[in-house]
Amino acid sequence: MAIAEKRISKAEERGAFINIPRKICANIRPGPRKIRIVCNGQEITAHINRWFRVFLGRDFFKERNLREGTSIKMMWINSDTLRIEVKGPPPSPPSSPPPPPPPFLQRAQERMELAERWASEHPSIAIECGAYDAILFVLQQKVVDVLGTNTLIKLRKEGRLYLGALLEKLAKAGIELDDELRKELDTLRDLRNRIVHEGFRASKGDAEWALTVAKKLIALLYPGIPHEIIHEKRE
Repeated sequence: MAIAEKRISKAEERGAFINIPRKICANIRPGPRKIRIVCNGQEITAHINRWFRVFLGRDFFKERNLREGTSIKMMWINSDTLRIEVKGPPPSPPSSPPPPPPPFLQRAQERMELAERWASEHPSIAIECGAYDAILFVLQQKVVDVLGTNTLIKLRKEGRLYLGALLEKLAKAGIELDDELRKELDTLRDLRNRIVHEGFRASKGDAEWALTVAKKLIALLYPGIPHEIIHEKRE
């Protein structure tokens, strides 16, 4: 006897019936009539119509967990008996993509990518526009998360969106950095200022160190942050 495999459709689940594929019904007399159904060692009587639709009932579907997408195998044992084998549950729906990071963390990610890209050939740009800006964006996001958007708006109006002011606000909210990281941030700020105001030409080593400091701060403030924000994205 021919065998057919299929998945339960939404209409079949809703109506508690199964459409038998015509390819295995060539020598089978259509309904309306009653046939025997053998499934998982149990036998019931069901009604089949002229289109080879067999009505099994909601209890049959519920007991065997037949839902949309469930895989089944069918085979006629004889002209009056149909075997149905439940092969497996419906496929799991695709997982939803993770939500995008908050806006300032998205900007931090973009700056970190820039820093990674330019560290070798243009280390000064990697520091000024990459690692240092990423740090500022991460601190701004932390201020928003802890103290609210209005606090950041006020700092912006006062022209105080710089490293010291952001760290001061967070410290007052109970978020203080250890002495080592704070010293590294101060050193990085001085390096960035020398690049901007004195035309200092940083080295590749300077840029790599700046990236390390930025990654340490990000990992500290956002330990659950997506991996690609603090690590180089590789194709």
